[in-house]
Amino acid sequence: YRIKSVAFAHCRGGAVEGILELGTSKLDWKAVPACNLFAQDVRTTAAEPPALEISRELLQSVVETSGAEYAIYWQNFGQVGELKAVRFYARDGTCMRRSQTFSIDRGDPIEHVWRLRTPTLLPDASTLVIDSFCRLPLVKHHKIRSIALHPLKHGVVEYGTTELWSVVPALPQLDALERESESHGRLGLRAR
Repeated sequence: YRIKSVAFAHCRGGAVEGILELGTSKLDWKAVPACNLFAQDVRTTAAEPPALEISRELLQSVVETSGAEYAIYWQNFGQVGELKAVRFYARDGTCMRRSQTFSIDRGDPIEHVWRLRTPTLLPDASTLVIDSFCRLPLVKHHKIRSIALHPLKHGVVEYGTTELWSVVPALPQLDALERESESHGRLGLRAR
């Protein structure tokens, strides 16, 4: 969907309370957009555009280098405390695509990798339990066996295969991206 900016509004009206999420692919919002839905008693927050964008082409190179069937980039949205799939690539165009409809909660392997900042291999993802991995039905449907998870500065790259991997495949392009992102951070530059 190529969403560039997201705004969140905490809405409260009588007995109804919730969060309204607005997204746009046309603008980089720096503040919450003017909208008559936002009444006086509504708190709003504009989310910064992603500081580091992962391209579909990079995910394609991850798939080709590792021999995976698909790759997904899970972006951290710290203001709402969740990881969401913002980029996707699959050899067949469909494998694990529905992952883009999920948000990652505490306890999921992706959240663990994000929190611990350690590349991780799920050697046989089909043996995971649905309580900790809500996408288990997708994994089984697409016959995915091994899933590798690689943390980056602003999210996690997930890539999986129908084969059994015994180690996380080496991906120099992700390692180089992380080093570049860290050096930009030390120099006070913003990675784009």
